[in-house]
Amino acid sequence: MRKTAFLLVGITASLATLACSFNFLPLRTSIRMDKLETGPTISEDVEIPVPDSDIETSLEILMGAGELYVRPGAENALLQGTVSYNVEEFAPHIITENGYIQLRQGEEESGEYTFPDISGNVENTWDLLLGDEAMELILTVGASRSDIELGGLAIDNLRVTQGASDFDLSFSEANQVEMSTLRFTGGASDAELNGLANANARDFFFTGGAGRYTLDFSGDLQDDMYVKIEAGLGEVIIIVPAGTTATAEFEGTLADVDAYDDWRRSGDTYTLEGTGARITFEISMGLGSLQLRNW
Repeated sequence: MRKTAFLLVGITASLATLACSFNFLPLRTSIRMDKLETGPTISEDVEIPVPDSDIETSLEILMGAGELYVRPGAENALLQGTVSYNVEEFAPHIITENGYIQLRQGEEESGEYTFPDISGNVENTWDLLLGDEAMELILTVGASRSDIELGGLAIDNLRVTQGASDFDLSFSEANQVEMSTLRFTGGASDAELNGLANANARDFFFTGGAGRYTLDFSGDLQDDMYVKIEAGLGEVIIIVPAGTTATAEFEGTLADVDAYDDWRRSGDTYTLEGTGARITFEISMGLGSLQLRNW
């Protein structure tokens, strides 16, 4: 049983990021603060069947505070798993609407999302398995510790919004369909994204806040990938395996750029010689720092 003490400062820091993410939700949502109390821990099984419809499935996992674990392995279901919590208002709820499915922490009330104002030791652990059904996947997490493994699934569109949290995302195996777009928006946090070549994404749009971000493009790069990176005060580390063809160009002012290993610089353009498909980076940063590496 994992227990996590959540600080109000961490929760507050994620509000702005989460508020922005709600703008694109089919179910319009605003945020309010409620004072919540802890109680006995409850473990609850959750399951979402594969939709019986020709409409493309869009699955969102929305979690404000806790520990989130997602990996492949659901059998004959879109999602299976267990949620353990000791705050009554954290009970999981499933909402469906015209192909859109949302697994959320807490119940929607009059279009408002209840964001926790809590003290003491809080238990809120989601251990979830995803099935191999083709889907759009949306991950919206706040003050959470997240460990996400998506290798071998069939995700045709991925959107991640991360608040004040530690976030690990990996594709240990190739995505089984071409992903049209991968979007990641990070808050004041640390994040590691690994095996990004295996995501099989045409376009990757990354927006980072005042955090530390590691973007590892290892894996099987099947086709050309365009990567747009925008960051402010954070630290961004880009890792592209030796032998991969890559070009990185910069806009704006950069406080600190370091290129290592086989990266070569010519003005504001950095290149990596290789064979096969190409990764094209367009990078815009403020006063943050950037590292280009092979490993």
